[in-house]
Amino acid sequence: MTGGGVSTDPENDYGLMLRVSYPSSTTTWSAYAAQHSKGCSGTATAYAIGIKWNDPTDKPTLTTKIMSATSGASGAPWETLGVGPNYTLVGGGARVEDSPNPNNNIMLQDSYPSGSGAQAIWSVQGHDCETSASNSITAYAIGLQVITSRNKTVPFGPGCQSAR
Repeated sequence: MTGGGVSTDPENDYGLMLRVSYPSSTTTWSAYAAQHSKGCSGTATAYAIGIKWNDPTDKPTLTTKIMSATSGASGAPWETLGVGPNYTLVGGGARVEDSPNPNNNIMLQDSYPSGSGAQAIWSVQGHDCETSASNSITAYAIGLQVITSRNKTVPFGPGCQSAR
């Protein structure tokens, strides 16, 4: 799996608010949305994205790695991380951590990539919603490594050339 996402239904002013959209394993995407301060029932649908190699004669080894980092607790928690050397950032996600306080209303605000190459990172941020709250958030970054049959690590991403 190289990425994923979530959609909610219905979409309206008092719709569902995202709390979770992240890779819970190398093959599973998890998503969760909660109602806003006004009642709203609905559904959250999670999507997983993968890569299928079309040329079976020279199929490289594709290895994914999931990294995570958790912020400290605050009313607007945020965190960033990359995937390290020999991997290319291809996706990421966020999870507002569970709280023992049922009124802890931290919702997911941002989950996005920035930078490029070795400096690429995944950034996430949450925010308290209508009532003061404090919680932590976990950022997830998905890295992809491509190794050819000749044991050569292939650069992957915008502007990279084939290793053939």
